[in-house]
Amino acid sequence: MADTVVNQPESPELQPSADVTPADGTRHNVASTSSHQRLSRRRRRCLVPVACVTAFILVMNAGISMLLAQWQRPETVSFDMTGTVNNFMAQVAGRHLSDDEVKATTARFNTALNASLTDWQRHHGAIILVAPAVVGGTRDITADVQAEVANRMAEGESHE
Repeated sequence: MADTVVNQPESPELQPSADVTPADGTRHNVASTSSHQRLSRRRRRCLVPVACVTAFILVMNAGISMLLAQWQRPETVSFDMTGTVNNFMAQVAGRHLSDDEVKATTARFNTALNASLTDWQRHHGAIILVAPAVVGGTRDITADVQAEVANRMAEGESHE
């Protein structure tokens, strides 16, 4: 049978190179390295955009995670419980009330103080610490709570 010629691509870089005989005497057909180079160029061209998109996604994920963590973290505030109670006791002592009136007023004060602190915490989503437990760096809400307690105590007196 006659040798047939197979149509080979016109590009020389796609054609296999000649047979090579290494030192051990075996024959190997070595493919052209230019096809591997072209494949490497394609991979490199594709790798850069993929790496950029991956980096962008990672940076966005980190940013969103930080925002969510900060958004969900409650504020920490301080309240001077001792000063508030001492002010109340001084006011009660200056009014010359009977023992029963002192007990009733103290019970109303405790109820008003607890309700004011609970409402403030619920509306602001904050953690309230007593002032001696805080070294610094928190907002003091003592004046706000004392004003609310005074309003509740005044409402309680008007209802009696």
